[in-house]
This record gives sequence, structure tokens and C-alpha cells, in this order.
Amino acid sequence: MNKYFSFFLLALVSLSCSSKQEAITAIENDLLPTFYVEGEKPDPASIEERMEHHNVPGISVAVFRNGKLDWAKGYE
Repeated sequence: MNKYFSFFLLALVSLSCSSKQEAITAIENDLLPTFYVEGEKPDPASIEERMEHHNVPGISVAVFRNGKLDWAKGYE
């Protein structure tokens, strides 16, 4: 479970996007690996690709901003 949490923490940086939909799209499509080789560009993946790779049938994502729920979405 910890590695999935790491993927989302790395992606949360993209919340600085100008609109909520842009932020959601960035999180859905630009997940970075937890570890990568120094000097090599990390290969981002989508939530669906990570779910398939790790054999995860479904996941829920909730993003909080300033202590309040900003958005939540389920993936299967």
C-alpha cells in the first residue's frame, strides 16, 4: 500500500495547475515511479497503467486542499 501512496504523493505536485480538471488529468496521467536511476528521465505512467502493472482491480483517490475535500474519484 505504501508504494501506491508514494505514486500519488509525487503526482500531487501537479495540483498547481490552473484548473481543477487540469490537475486531475495531470494526476491521472503523470504518475512518477517511486525510484528511478539518477541521470535518467523517469517514465511517467497513468493510474490505469500502474493498476494493471500491480494487478490492482480498483482504487479511490481523494485530494484535500486546505483541509477540505477538493475532489475524489474511483478507478476500476
